[in-house]
Amino acid sequence: SPESLDELYYFVRKAAGGLAALHSSKAHYGEVVTWADRVPDVRKIVDRLVVPIPELASAVMPLLDRLEALDAAQPAGAPVPAHGTFKPEQVLIHGRQIGLIDFDEFCMAEPALDIAVFLAAIKDVGLTSDDTLQSAPLRQERLALLASIGEAFLEEYARRAPLSRERVALWEALEYINDVLDCWIKVKPAEVTPTMLILKHHLRRMEL
Repeated sequence: SPESLDELYYFVRKAAGGLAALHSSKAHYGEVVTWADRVPDVRKIVDRLVVPIPELASAVMPLLDRLEALDAAQPAGAPVPAHGTFKPEQVLIHGRQIGLIDFDEFCMAEPALDIAVFLAAIKDVGLTSDDTLQSAPLRQERLALLASIGEAFLEEYARRAPLSRERVALWEALEYINDVLDCWIKVKPAEVTPTMLILKHHLRRMEL
């Protein structure tokens, strides 16, 4: 309903404000995580999967190479205190207020890491957990709504702290590739189609 969507957007913006406050807090932790640190983990998954699915290498490796080139061409933002696994389930709601939990992966990283993980989780939950979205038009309609929710998050964050959309898109791409690979690793065939839809949609927006 319109009322439910208004409430959803309100708390999405609250979450963006909470994340911006965390990133601006000047807290410090020794471990620094970069985008390049995460790529070898994805390549290891591909190495495992190419044994039963050899054609996967020619599909994924060139894409990773192109993303690595983009990473080199787009300087990362300065490391800030980062949640590390910032997803909707890490946002507790009490009345009209929120709190952030689960700082097990707390680290120093560019802001785009947390932002991308949150945006990717919105699309994953919104598209793969709804069994009523069986047709392509319904999935496209839902994906457009999820993109709008993500845009509200980005706009609110950008009001409060510096934001590089290019770096966020780069981190998102890695998240979506990992989600697709995860469908095979964990044998989740029902999620392959919607997860691939998310990845393709994102790569088109990046003009890849």
